[in-house]
Parts: sequence; C-alpha cells; structure tokens
Amino acid sequence: MGIEPGAFRKLFDLSGRVALITGAGVGFGEAISLGFAEFGCDIAACDLTLEGPQSTAERVRKIGRRAIALTADVAVPSDISAMVDATVREFGGIDILVNCAGIPQHDPAETTPLETWDRVLDINLRGTFLCCQAAARVMLVKRGGVMINFSSIAGVVGVGRGANAYCASKGGVNALTKQLAL
Repeated sequence: MGIEPGAFRKLFDLSGRVALITGAGVGFGEAISLGFAEFGCDIAACDLTLEGPQSTAERVRKIGRRAIALTADVAVPSDISAMVDATVREFGGIDILVNCAGIPQHDPAETTPLETWDRVLDINLRGTFLCCQAAARVMLVKRGGVMINFSSIAGVVGVGRGANAYCASKGGVNALTKQLAL
C-alpha cells in the first residue's frame, strides 16, 4: 500500500491561490516562493531591497506562475500597507502570508547596543505582527487565509552567548502566533 500517483501533488495543490512572502529574496523565503509556485500558487515576493525579489519573481514566472517583486521594511507600517495594497491590486487578494523576513544578532547581552535590540525586535517581532495585521484585514473580508510565521529553536531555548535580542524576538513570534491562532 503506497501513495497513488498524483496524490501528493493533489494534497498540496495551491492552484488559484496567492501568497505574499516576506524575505523572499534569499534563503527560506526564496525556496518557499519557488515551492509554492511549483504547486500552482501566484507569488508576491518581497524583501528589503528589490534585487532579490526580482530574481525570485523571474524564477517563479519561468515555472509558469504570476509573480511580482516588492520592497518593504517590515518594521515600517506604511511599507507594509503599500506591500499588501500592491499584492491585492495585482492579484485581487491574499490567501497565504509567509513571514520569512528576519535578521540575526550576535552581541553579548552586556554590550548589546539598544539600537541593535530595537532593530532585531522591530524586524523579527513587530514586522511579523504588522504583516499579520495587514494581511488579516484582507483575509477576513474573504473569510479565510493562512499565515505562516517563521521562528527558530532560539525562541524556545537559549542558543548561546550573543543572541539575546534574537531569542527574545523569536520567543515573541511563538507567543504571537499562538495568540493570533485563537
């Protein structure tokens, strides 16, 4: 007894769906954009600068899906609004939000500059919240949608000296995700 041919693809079919993916210029965000496109999803690829999402969007188009490249600093509410508005204008809505945008941190707690602490929390936690909030406004009108928030084992356990802001931000993402699920 095995999986019948085509069952896997049918199980994960994303045809007709639109995904807005932050951090889509590199790494996980890029890989998720391409994977979702392989399963039929149109992609709004967003990152801090345009070069990465443009490359991702071009690769998505080669798969045969529609794609746009966007820029946004996820810590800036007006950038988030513009990102969501552009996605809705282009595709008519948002079915899936993937929050991949994030930054690391490598300073011991006793010397972490406040500016570093604030920037890590602003991108990793505040940015996740702002993107969820803006996408939810679109999804609630349609009465459905999916939000995927990237975290880290660092949000559950300490990962060593020098990641205090990063660990705090990812722990916050974990708690935020549970709360939003309610």
